[in-house]
Amino acid sequence: MSETIGEYVMPERPAAGGEDPLFSYLKERLNSPVCISMRDVSRMDALRLQILLAAQCQWLSDAVAFTVTEISKSCAESLVLLGLEPDHFEMDIKQ
Repeated sequence: MSETIGEYVMPERPAAGGEDPLFSYLKERLNSPVCISMRDVSRMDALRLQILLAAQCQWLSDAVAFTVTEISKSCAESLVLLGLEPDHFEMDIKQ
């Protein structure tokens, strides 16, 4: 039986105080395929990038699908400024 891929739409800005909803979502979806949509994010912050990178490593080691999609050009540029190669995530860059 194929497991449903959970989609999370990352909000434009990180949560103010408390646990980031992205982190909470990923904890709930451990060992399950996920798709993180960046359609509302125009600039990536370092903390959420760190969460994504750690999750990507975990999902990879568990051999579970982990996809980041709908990355805008401006968000992709901010990822480069934070030290990633433009194609680090299998990006679906929207114009």
